[in-house]
Amino acid sequence: MTTIPPRNTWNSRAFVFGLLAHLSLVSCASANRNPNDPDNNLVEFQLIDADTMKPIQGAYVNAIWVSPTPAGKVNGSQCLQAALLRSDANGWVKMDGPKDSILEAPWIMVPGYESLRLTYFEEPKEQVHIISMGRREYEGLEAWGRALQDKGYELIDLPGHSSIEFRKSFNNIPRVKSRWSFTGSQRYFVTNRSPPGIEYITNVANACGPEGINIGLSEAQRAETGIRRGLQQVNIICDERWDTAKGGYRQGVSVSQALWLVEDPMENSKAWARMLQIIPNYDAARIMTRDERMAFCAWIQPFAEKQQ
Repeated sequence: MTTIPPRNTWNSRAFVFGLLAHLSLVSCASANRNPNDPDNNLVEFQLIDADTMKPIQGAYVNAIWVSPTPAGKVNGSQCLQAALLRSDANGWVKMDGPKDSILEAPWIMVPGYESLRLTYFEEPKEQVHIISMGRREYEGLEAWGRALQDKGYELIDLPGHSSIEFRKSFNNIPRVKSRWSFTGSQRYFVTNRSPPGIEYITNVANACGPEGINIGLSEAQRAETGIRRGLQQVNIICDERWDTAKGGYRQGVSVSQALWLVEDPMENSKAWARMLQIIPNYDAARIMTRDERMAFCAWIQPFAEKQQ
């Protein structure tokens, strides 16, 4: 096992700032707000592949605008408008919210990608993508670790520590001035690379109730986002690296969402029953055997192909 000495994070004065940070972070002072968005409720993102620096088309951005909480109350705000937006050929999504509304942190799903969150180091100046794993997870999912090293990540493995890290510099990304300043509209993503269970596949079907306006959130459009999530889960389950995995990792959540391609999510029990006819001894609390994985993937592939 390769061991690379870690940088001295104490002396480096590192701080973490997600490039998908909550938009309200920039509203702490009016001077830090987006100059193009005086009321601070504009969705304006350009989604970019951090490896190629090219725009990403077809990403999903789910935004919710609510009314301010009445004075003297802890809650009581109402959902005014919800929208499901798609990035264009140049990676852009843009929509302004209702007057005097408050924009909640948008949910973003980019099929085949995960968000890029960077740790900034002052000495020397560097910005690094860090993927952390518990030692037990690393030892059980070692093939994913090797794949990260193939992508240029360094393994940081300190004897006696309960976790390990993989680190890669992304100095090609424009650096923000500070944690609280307006950082511009670019949001960066990398193709899926984290080991299973680290990255959550975001739900982007959030809508207002009858009190608000919904845009791009018909039942069919909301269901389509579930299909995209199900397809990503099929890719996770059918990854041949599982054949070398060991330990107690549970695949049940991924399987349940993959089965959305077979039956409506409200009929998930029917889909499970159909799957158990293919792999009758499967237990959601364990990793599929190689034979189970191959049988499952052969069975679900036609359902996935219908949704491509």
